[in-house]
Amino acid sequence: MKRLAISLMIILFVSGCASTPTKNIEAFGLATKNVTNKIDTLMSQYNSAEINDTITSVAQSKKSFKIYSFAPIEKVLARKANKKNYALYKANDALGKYAEALSGLAKAGDRGKTDLAATKLYASIYNFNKQYKILNETTTDLIPKEKIAIFGKIVAGVSGLYFEQKRGKAIRSCF
Repeated sequence: MKRLAISLMIILFVSGCASTPTKNIEAFGLATKNVTNKIDTLMSQYNSAEINDTITSVAQSKKSFKIYSFAPIEKVLARKANKKNYALYKANDALGKYAEALSGLAKAGDRGKTDLAATKLYASIYNFNKQYKILNETTTDLIPKEKIAIFGKIVAGVSGLYFEQKRGKAIRSCF
């Protein structure tokens, strides 16, 4: 299940950069956010079922209850202590924030909103990289930090150029 979720996240993450028309990017961002919400719901339901199963099996045990009898329950409830499971949640969250930032970038109507969306995009990619390294037990980034920085500069440059052209057209239309 982890490999499927990770693969889906990486595919959605990378394919977001392939779409160019803004309506398609916005639609992709919204669809991806919906997918990440469903993944989050699925993981929550799975964890709830696992907790219920563990509690039920402990409760149905014919042994008398001792403090160590509750060790399986503690293990399941202390989910955040398991770095990989927690990283999977955080990676899904980063993907959702990436999708939101992508939609925000597509819908941005001024330079300030574009800069904010570009910053959120950079942060989501950076956070996704952190979770990727935890999940794969590696020190190598999925996307090198230098490339993320270059990507941020390109987004800022292109959006700046776009808004300058838009302003130039508005000024020319007045004359």
